[in-house]
Parts: sequence; C-alpha cells; structure tokens
Amino acid sequence: MGSIMFAIAWAAAGAVFYKVALSITSIGRYSMFAQRVVFHCLTLMGTVVEDLAFMRELKYLQSAKSGMTEEQIELIKKVDDQSLNKWKQNSINLFKSSFPGVLSNIVKFNTWDQAMKELNRLSKTI
Repeated sequence: MGSIMFAIAWAAAGAVFYKVALSITSIGRYSMFAQRVVFHCLTLMGTVVEDLAFMRELKYLQSAKSGMTEEQIELIKKVDDQSLNKWKQNSINLFKSSFPGVLSNIVKFNTWDQAMKELNRLSKTI
C-alpha cells in the first residue's frame, strides 16, 4: 500500500512540475514574440513620422510658393507640431494599453523619445 501512495505522490509531483515548466516556457515564448511585435510596431510608427516630416516640408515649400506669408506658414507649422506631438503621445498610450497582464512589462517606455530609444536598443538585439 505504501508503494502505491509513493507512486501517486511522484505522479502528482511530476504533473505539478510539468505544469510549472510549461507555464515558464510559454511566458518565455510569448515574451520573445511580444518583443518582436514591439520592435516592428515601433519601426512602423517611426517610419510614419519620418514620412510625415518629409510631406510636411513639401507642404511648407508649396505654401511659400503659393504666396503665403512667413507668419502664416509658421502658424501652420505650430499647429502641425502640436498635432504630431498629440498623435505621438496617443499612439504610445494606446500601444502600452494593448499589452495585457504578464506582458505589460515588455513595454518599458511612456513617451515618444523613450520609445525611439527602445527601438534603437531593440534593433541591436533582434
């Protein structure tokens, strides 16, 4: 009778060990996946901002050619800067809120500048 109880205890211990090991490896795989998602999303967001900056410069050149005054162009630049900064912060906030529970520690940034530093760091490791 004692050997049966001993065998049941070892089977239970094995099942618990299996469940714990499976959970640890799953979290590891999900973390690696999440890091790649962060890298690719930040790359995309950075590219959008670069392209937008180029288009804005074209817009300002065209505005000057169309006869707008320097004051009008500066006002447009100020509004564009405010809109872009708001978009950047909203993007980061939405991005951070998209990572639930255990994966929320993957997103280590709160501002656009911190996100771009993280992108530089990730580009060296991924």
